[in-house]
Amino acid sequence: MAPELLDQSTPLANDEVIFRRVLPRRNHYSRDGNSLRVSSQAFSDEGMKPSVDRERVVKDLGGPTYTQQSPENGVLQLLVQDVRSIPKLKVMNERGKPVKPEREHAADVLPAPIKGDPVLPDNPAHCEITLMPQLAPESVFRRLQEKLARMATKKGNAAWAIVPPDAV
Repeated sequence: MAPELLDQSTPLANDEVIFRRVLPRRNHYSRDGNSLRVSSQAFSDEGMKPSVDRERVVKDLGGPTYTQQSPENGVLQLLVQDVRSIPKLKVMNERGKPVKPEREHAADVLPAPIKGDPVLPDNPAHCEITLMPQLAPESVFRRLQEKLARMATKKGNAAWAIVPPDAV
């Protein structure tokens, strides 16, 4: 069966599963008793848009191992609805108070398939966790990373489609 190819205009449904590759770095996760604590660094991204893959596209390309790319990596699985349900993040001033006029950013997951990029390999499943409106301050993105990490940690072992081998 050929993989389902979706263009950038195909929105993600709330019940879709997304996969996030987690590299084998100590600061991305740590053991906490019988489960793994996910660090906000597991969602770091220079462009402040962490990459994820759509499960419904990668299922025919190898499932979560497609996202894993290398056997030493782990793969987290999240629901789009959970990402979108993160309360809006307010822009704060240096004293930790909301700026006036108030500015808020909501988390969303948007399709961003990669095709023909000179550096990155083609990836029809590629999406990005982003803040809307875009151009959020870095401090807002850091809070988003923390909320994503807490969400994954709260799910415990169920958050992992593939547990990192060095954490087993």
